[in-house]
Amino acid sequence: MEAKDIGIGMISGIVSGLLVYWLTSFTHYFYFAVYDILVLFLLLVIFVIVMYFVVLRKEFIVPA
Repeated sequence: MEAKDIGIGMISGIVSGLLVYWLTSFTHYFYFAVYDILVLFLLLVIFVIVMYFVVLRKEFIVPA
């Protein structure tokens, strides 16, 4: 792991955490079933996006 990879991981973790917090606090007042499904789906989507980003970065971006 390079320092840049760790930094990107931390930033994406913080951003996804804030996004999950905002969405959960927003949907909390509406439907609990939608809330549960939304959180699980959002976590899955974030995981896929982060992994996809990391794989693309490893394959296509050549370090100087």
